[in-house]
Amino acid sequence: MRQQAVIEMTGYLAKDGELRRTRDQRAVLGLTMAYTRSRRNPQTNQYEDVGETLWARFALWDDAATQYADRMRKGTPVKVKGIPELRTWEKDGRSGVNLEIQFAEVSIVAEVLQPRSASPAPQAQTSDAADAWSTPGAWGDDTPF
Repeated sequence: MRQQAVIEMTGYLAKDGELRRTRDQRAVLGLTMAYTRSRRNPQTNQYEDVGETLWARFALWDDAATQYADRMRKGTPVKVKGIPELRTWEKDGRSGVNLEIQFAEVSIVAEVLQPRSASPAPQAQTSDAADAWSTPGAWGDDTPF
């Protein structure tokens, strides 16, 4: 059996995507997301960060890169799945480790919007057509299913 590690992360983009071209003119959209573990403080009942922030980098390529470049902005909720690879770095006397997700599958996550409590709930409209959809047998005997 071949070994393979796969990681999946859900969160928000940490900055706007960066669209570039490789030497052979392939489009690549560089994306970054951050994860900081948190836990609820039982004394304050608030969530607090625990430990270092893990930065994950990943990319969309070719048509996907150009197609989604304008939608991948800071704060966009995304789900990323791919093969993890660690990269060490040094800059200005500091060093660290970044997580790169190779062969990334990226999807924009739809957030569930909560209605405002001050606005009234929409009223259901009824009509004969709506009743036909909800009433068993309303279409007669020629229904194909």
